[in-house]
Amino acid sequence: MTDGRPDRDEDSVSQWAVIPCKMHLAMWPLFKLVMLLLQCIPTFFRSRNNQAIVELALRQQLATYALKGPKPRITSVDRTF
Repeated sequence: MTDGRPDRDEDSVSQWAVIPCKMHLAMWPLFKLVMLLLQCIPTFFRSRNNQAIVELALRQQLATYALKGPKPRITSVDRTF
């Protein structure tokens, strides 16, 4: 143990700790894609009524943001809906 750091033998350093940072950056888009696909899975199992409610909520949000003029304030009713 020199200069405060532990020795780099096979037992003290895990395999994941020595992966270069560039590999993490290259894997990030793939990770985001996988997470997006996993988040989409519940939409395939929703009933038509539940899906209609979700779509109405999204339309309400889009209508709120699409108003011209100063940025609209989101009220508690909008958040609840």
